[in-house]
Amino acid sequence: MITGSGDPRISAITNAADYLCNTASSVSLSVFGERLANTTAGAVDTPLPTKLDEVCVTANGALLPLLYVSPGPESNAQMLYSLPPEPASVQVHTRDVSATR
Repeated sequence: MITGSGDPRISAITNAADYLCNTASSVSLSVFGERLANTTAGAVDTPLPTKLDEVCVTANGALLPLLYVSPGPESNAQMLYSLPPEPASVQVHTRDVSATR
């Protein structure tokens, strides 16, 4: 169960390199929000996992490799080369609920 009350909430999604809103393919994304995970977890090996601490992130329905998840304020994922530069929908999925931006 997610810590705190309520569902996960995404407040912003940016390029992790410079925190600008440019989310071009093949860059790392920073997902800012609240209740994004139960605990803090980071990837320890490659290939990067698509699930950390019961959390996954999708862009246009495609699972993204994860670098880091935390309850907030930030989690990080890697965009896929195969996705268009500006994903129409990014979702953070936790055990029972999801948030969309």
